[in-house]
Amino acid sequence: KSWQMEATEWLAYDQLVFIVGTTFTHEVVFWSYVLVFSLIRKYNWFEAYRLGVSPPVSMVKVLYREVCISHFITQPLALYFLYFLAKAFGVNFELTFDPISSVIKGILVAMVWEDFFNYWGHRLIHQPPLYKWFHKKHHEFKTNIPAVSEYSTFGEVVLNNIVPTFIGGLVGAWMYDWHVISFWIWIGLRVSESCDSHCGYQLPFSPWCLFPSIQGGSARHEYHHSHNIGNFGSFFVFWDWVCGTDVAWKKWRTQQELLKQKK
Repeated sequence: KSWQMEATEWLAYDQLVFIVGTTFTHEVVFWSYVLVFSLIRKYNWFEAYRLGVSPPVSMVKVLYREVCISHFITQPLALYFLYFLAKAFGVNFELTFDPISSVIKGILVAMVWEDFFNYWGHRLIHQPPLYKWFHKKHHEFKTNIPAVSEYSTFGEVVLNNIVPTFIGGLVGAWMYDWHVISFWIWIGLRVSESCDSHCGYQLPFSPWCLFPSIQGGSARHEYHHSHNIGNFGSFFVFWDWVCGTDVAWKKWRTQQELLKQKK
C-alpha cells in the first residue's frame, strides 16, 4: 500500500472512533438521566426536592421523538465535520492516556470557556429578533425533565449547545494535549450538567449544586423556564451575577422563603 492509502485508512479509523465514542458517551449519560428521573417521578421519590409538576404526556411524546431524530441523524453528521476541528486542536488517538492532573485542569478550563459562550449565546437568543426562530421551542416546557435539555431548534443546537461545548473541550484539549478519552469525559460531564439543570429536582447531593454561591443548578434553571427570564449561565453563576441577570431570581427566591416561614 502507498503511504497515501495508509494515511487515508488511519484518518477514517480515527474519525469513526471519534464519532462512535462521542455518540456513545452522549447517549449513555443522557438516557441514564432520563431513566433515573423517570423512576424518581414514577415512584414519587425525593418529593421534598421536586421543583414542579410533570409536563403533559402529549408534549413528552413529541419531545422524545424529536430528541431521537437529533441524536441519531443530526449528531453523527455534525460529528463527522467536528472531527477535523478536534484533530486541529490536538485531540490525539494514540494508545496512551493523559495524567489525571491534565484531565482535571483541562476540564476546569473547558467549564470556564463553555460557561462564557453558553451565557452570551443563551442571552443572545433571548432577544426578540432571535427568540422566535431559535429559542421559543425550548421554552414550550415551563417545567422540566432531563430530555428537555436537548429539545431545541437546529439553530439553537448549533449556537448554544455544540459551539460552547466544543469550544470549551477543544481549548482544554489544546492546552493540555488531551487524548480523545479525556475529551469524552468532558462531553459526559457537560451532558450531565445540562440534564441535571433540567431534571426538575434540586437534589442536595447533586454535584452541580453543591456550591450554590458559584454553581448554577436546577432550581435556577427551573425558574428560567417558568418565568422566561434571567439565569442564562450553565456551570457557574458568575456572568449572571456580573450582568445582574439573576436579580429577579434572587428576589423571587427570597419571597418564596418568606412565604414558607409564614406557613
